[in-house]
Amino acid sequence: SILRKEISSTMKRVLGSRSCLALVFERFGQPEDVVKLQEIPLARIGDEDVSIEMLASPVNPADVNVIQGVYPIKPPFPAVGGGEGVGIVTAVGSQVTSLHAGDWVIPALPRQGMWSTHTVQPACNLTKVSQKIPLDLAATLTVNPTTAYRMLRDFVSLSPG
Repeated sequence: SILRKEISSTMKRVLGSRSCLALVFERFGQPEDVVKLQEIPLARIGDEDVSIEMLASPVNPADVNVIQGVYPIKPPFPAVGGGEGVGIVTAVGSQVTSLHAGDWVIPALPRQGMWSTHTVQPACNLTKVSQKIPLDLAATLTVNPTTAYRMLRDFVSLSPG
């Protein structure tokens, strides 16, 4: 498709630079109207930061609600969408000892910015996960298990057995 060729061409250009591709929105609205694929600057790695190449990031109902402006948490604009995902560590800051290049990581808490090819995050905001976990499951570990738990605890009356 034309979009796939455009992404491939842009990826070749940005791989050697300090930028990445991301799904960005600069105002609230319907995702198809406001979300755009853009090349954005990639933050420098600080002493306590981790550089990550994103491997997978799902689209959750909460992500759509954030873009629409109906979610309680409103990101500052411009915003990169995506509250969860899994990535591979490509570099770590000089003070980071808990993570290493090649580790798979997920956000410790849902946070915007996962819909990008690369991201730089504080190490304290990341959780290392096993590479034995299938990629699609690892990408959903931050939000889906806690959502399921809350649904079962707060909205369903369960009995023992």
